[in-house]
Amino acid sequence: MDDTSITDFITAFRSNKNIINLIKALFLILRQKRAHELIYGVFCDLAYRPSPIKRGYDNFFLGQIMESAERFICESQFLSRSELVQVFSKDFAVDFLPNDFAGCRREGMVHAKRFLIIGEYGDNSSRVFYITHKTCDIIDFYNHVTGVKHIHLIHRYENPGEFLISTGDSKKLLDLWTIVDGKIRFTKRIKKYIAGYTAAIKVNGKLFLGTDFSNRPNYIETLKGEKYFFPKKAYKQYVVTFYSLLNRYIVSINAEMVPFGGNKTLSIFDVLKEEFLFCDYVNSLDKFFLL
Repeated sequence: MDDTSITDFITAFRSNKNIINLIKALFLILRQKRAHELIYGVFCDLAYRPSPIKRGYDNFFLGQIMESAERFICESQFLSRSELVQVFSKDFAVDFLPNDFAGCRREGMVHAKRFLIIGEYGDNSSRVFYITHKTCDIIDFYNHVTGVKHIHLIHRYENPGEFLISTGDSKKLLDLWTIVDGKIRFTKRIKKYIAGYTAAIKVNGKLFLGTDFSNRPNYIETLKGEKYFFPKKAYKQYVVTFYSLLNRYIVSINAEMVPFGGNKTLSIFDVLKEEFLFCDYVNSLDKFFLL
């Protein structure tokens, strides 16, 4: 998600039309080497329209989805050190997490029987922690990669012991890591640019990733490059989390940064038909929770 200072300047420009604020935002974009991201966002805005909604459901079906979605909408997507200790201390050595650990996104950790992998989401700290029942290994690989500020996502990949790690902000990478001899190691870089995904899910045997662009077009993407742009209400909101239903549908919670309004949406994507069935603001969904 975008740097707060850039967002503040853009918001100020929209509010008072003072060209100085726009110049300051552009200066920060160039200084942080994010011009390619800006250009790509403009290209997507021009080349891709929001997806239409194919209404092929009844209210009972939608009501079932809304009931299961309620906890994803309401629960915090960020976990602090104390919360991780509270949840996992019985099974893993999370007490060994350093005191300056900034916390992590829910999408930025993998929980297995024998280990827990956590990616740090800090202002300028992007450590990866490989935690077993007795040990906590600290991998500071990304702290030495210019432009990486934090870990967006950690997700299981194809083979046992393989994981995808996605980073942000000005260096949006997608890397493959592997557990070798009880250690997690970097394997290869899958994407060098425009890859700061904030959610991932495997549905019907296929991996889908969600983009993190604030106030720019967002989409669901596959590793082959297939893109499914969100409907209008979610089009310029970054993806917060995914979950699947019936091994066919992706339910996506999207949001916009507070300076741009802070709204959230819920979208339903049919993997088999490759189309969106539903998209609406979260504050418009109360009626469905009553079904």
